[in-house]
Amino acid sequence: MRSLRALVVSKGRGTRAHVGSVLPGTGSTVVRESDDAFDALRECFEGGTDVAVVEDSLPRLNGSAMAGILEEFRAPVTVVLLHSGEHASVDGRLALDPSREGFEVILTNVFTALAESPRGVVPC
Repeated sequence: MRSLRALVVSKGRGTRAHVGSVLPGTGSTVVRESDDAFDALRECFEGGTDVAVVEDSLPRLNGSAMAGILEEFRAPVTVVLLHSGEHASVDGRLALDPSREGFEVILTNVFTALAESPRGVVPC
């Protein structure tokens, strides 16, 4: 299982800390935190990031749009969206609610699956 380099993008410091506290248990490393989608995009395109955990409700550019840009330009970064509410996906993308019970276990499972996948895809 490979170690993943994660970028955590959220307007809330508490959310970034919450996600950041879970990832070391998966063998992954938080390489950067940001509250700005444009800074995060730059980081993703510069390399050094395998997975971006991105809040969908970011100002100026939401997480879904950021994921779409990364997909369009074929950046080798998997995006996991953080979204409050009942949706299991946003725009067809994996979305997790950090306020829901069991979030830590689900995030751990997602990172474990990504680390075990040769293409960085979470198997359904």
